[in-house]
Parts: sequence; C-alpha cells; structure tokens
Amino acid sequence: MSSENAPAKQSKKLTLTLSWKLLSIVLVILLAGLTFYTKPWEKITSNGNRTIDIKGEASIKKKPDQFVFNPSYDADSQDEINSKTTEVVNAVKALGLGDAGIQTQVSNYPNYKDSGLDGTYTYNLYLTLTVDDLEVAQKIQDYLATSGATGSITPMSGFTKDTTKQLKDQATEMAVQDAKDRAELMAKNLGTKLGKVISINEPDNYDVYPIASYDSSVYAEGSVALPINAGETEYSYTVTVKFEIK
Repeated sequence: MSSENAPAKQSKKLTLTLSWKLLSIVLVILLAGLTFYTKPWEKITSNGNRTIDIKGEASIKKKPDQFVFNPSYDADSQDEINSKTTEVVNAVKALGLGDAGIQTQVSNYPNYKDSGLDGTYTYNLYLTLTVDDLEVAQKIQDYLATSGATGSITPMSGFTKDTTKQLKDQATEMAVQDAKDRAELMAKNLGTKLGKVISINEPDNYDVYPIASYDSSVYAEGSVALPINAGETEYSYTVTVKFEIK
C-alpha cells in the first residue's frame, strides 16, 4: 500500500518545487517590469509630468582685479596706536588708495604676568585695504613690508563686484548648457525625450581660489620686494536644472 503511494507523493513534491521556482521567476520578471515602468529615478510633478534634476557645472579662469590686504600693528599705548593709524592711512592714500578702500579697527586687551593682571594693555590696529589696481596693490605691499606690520602682508586676490557679475552671468550660461547636455544624454540612455526646463536653482555663493599669502617675516631688511603673483583665479559655478521628460 505504501509503495503504491510513494510515486504520487514524489510527484506532488516535484510539482510543488517547480511551482515555487516558477512563481519566483514570475515575481522577478514582474518586479523588473514594474521598476522599468514606474522609473523611480524620475520625479513626478503635481500635474503628472515626469522630471529629472541635473547638475550643471562651469569653471572660468581669469586674472584677479581686486586685492585685499589685512595688516595689523601692535602698540603699548592708545597714543601710539593712534599715531600708527594716522601714519599707515596717510601712506596708503599717498600710494593711490582712496578712502572707500580703507577700513580700520582698533582694540586692546590686558597684559598678564604669572601673578595675574599687570595693569598694562596692548593696543592693536587691524586694517582692511581693498585695492582695485595691481600697480597700486604692489606699491602698498612694498610699503607694508617695511611698516612694521605683523602677520600676512600680501593680499588675497579676487574680483570686483562688476567683474563678479560678469563672471556669474557667463558661468550660469555655461552651467545651464552643461546640465542640458547631461540631461539629453541621460534621456537618450533611458529611452525618453527631454522636455522643457521646469526650474533652475542657483547657489548663494561661488568658489574663488585665492592666491597664497606670505608672512611679513619672509622680508629681510634691505631685501628685494616680493612681487604680487597675480596669476589666474578660478571662478566655479554650479546650477541644478529640473527638466521635464516625455
């Protein structure tokens, strides 16, 4: 009796095993088809349109046209620091820098001994000198090198507001075109067509890589002045463009 039922049980077991394998294959095919149909890497807008977000990048190299110095000076009294302020401001004005490019800040802090405060103060003068002319910037750097300034006496380079606007306009156009080229390539690979631009998101800031600065200690007394190395500065810009796809 049992021997007659054995083939039937094996047949049911084999059929059940094959059914599970077949069901698994069908599920995989269905999931793959559903994924391709829904395209989860694409976004769906409120009106039902499919969209993709593509980042576009642009980089422009240009010689800087603005140089910012931040020299500082220390003194033992208020009178000394006031005198130093007048001296430096008059000197940079004589070299061609206008009032609009000069900012001064004076502060003081108490001095300490091992036993605590000693009743004296150190006074500090901190200046921000913004120069829009390379020749004037070179003269100011040469002066700062012999004026007793501490810390960095070479400028950080960058661009004026007008130049920055021009670069931004140019870089935006290039970055949007870069995003469009990438979007067209992606749409082609996905088997879709690129539609209209939905939106363009721009960054709040931009990237500028300044010239390295030198410490005042590199100037030995009587040495030849160090030239300002006004090489090209890089202006980088990125936008994110949302495209409709058909």
